[in-house]
Amino acid sequence: MSLGNALPRGVAMFAVGTFVVSVSLYVAHLFLPVDGPAPFGGPNSTINGATATLACFVIPIPPLWPFAIGHLLFYGGSLLFLMGNSRSAARCALGALAFSLLPRLVFFPFYGLWHIGIAIKWLAMLALWLASAIRE
Repeated sequence: MSLGNALPRGVAMFAVGTFVVSVSLYVAHLFLPVDGPAPFGGPNSTINGATATLACFVIPIPPLWPFAIGHLLFYGGSLLFLMGNSRSAARCALGALAFSLLPRLVFFPFYGLWHIGIAIKWLAMLALWLASAIRE
């Protein structure tokens, strides 16, 4: 379905704006702390989102692999959104959210869920899903 033919201009622009917010949130996640004693980091916060993302792909530890898959699904969903395949982009966004949230609950329940970098990453994935659903 072509975006220009299917949706009124205001709805189409809202979908594109939501996608821009999604990518902006994901980029912000790369600079925010994803560890530490408090949700907004702290004196012991040494790992930001970029370091954690790189670690998911470089360190051969199986509990990190689902997080890497989540990142790849987000990248793929963003690319599919730009190519106009909204249904597949929405599926990738929900898959990215599942691969980022569920392993955190299973493998790292003691670590805390609401570090600001992690929450921003989840919001980015939800925004990608919302943009894809609006565009569909």
